[in-house]
Amino acid sequence: MTKSSTPSWPEAAAKFACDVSREAVIRVSDCLIRGKAAEGHAVLAADAARLFSELLAAWRQEMLTAPLSELGHALLAASAASSEERHRQKLELVWSGPGLTSTAFRSTGPALLELIESARESVYLVTFAAYKVPAVADALSAAENRGVRVIFILENDEGSGGKVGFNPLPHLRASGLRRAEVYTWPQERRIRDERGRFGSLHAKFAVADRMRLLVSSANLTDFAFNLNIELGVMVTGGHGPAEAVRYLDELIRVGVLRQAAGQ
Repeated sequence: MTKSSTPSWPEAAAKFACDVSREAVIRVSDCLIRGKAAEGHAVLAADAARLFSELLAAWRQEMLTAPLSELGHALLAASAASSEERHRQKLELVWSGPGLTSTAFRSTGPALLELIESARESVYLVTFAAYKVPAVADALSAAENRGVRVIFILENDEGSGGKVGFNPLPHLRASGLRRAEVYTWPQERRIRDERGRFGSLHAKFAVADRMRLLVSSANLTDFAFNLNIELGVMVTGGHGPAEAVRYLDELIRVGVLRQAAGQ
């Protein structure tokens, strides 16, 4: 997803600090502090050098006569903050299937319910199939009742061209979800190949409060929670949860995802 305008120097600095290794940032910062920006390019690979060029251009446009040493110190601070954020990130494996005493994986159903129950502002759920998981519907209804914004992005029978034979929207409404926002991916907004075939909304993940992200192979179905072998990961903290929500919000904003008919 590209922005319509050139990023400001703080945005460019934050992206550089997040996307480039800590060691490379330190070397580049040293070059800037010594006033040797050209030497900074020499220590970077192609993608990192492009980001560095964008950063320098934004700095020179916005800061005018400010010395490069100030940018060097700002980069060190941004890199330290990014490193601390990554350090705080917690990853847990989430599993559905035969239980083994030798593993300590969390179960998919309880992990998703905990994520929903922890939400105080928003819950985003993206799935290919959603059918007959009453515990999840109850948890989402309770979230709505405490003021949480619930956003579903679903595959449906109309948009999928028959890949999904069930429209989950009436079931969601019947389960007590009254204010949930439901979005689908219309056929006309899907990429097609040379034979006219188009893809599916096949992602399965949930995000609570932009702080917790559950990515899983499991759909929102009884089979996925209780019978299938499924594997996923719960991400707490870090950049991932917020980035996932920003991507969905942008797809909604530009009309790639649209509100489901009948809302």
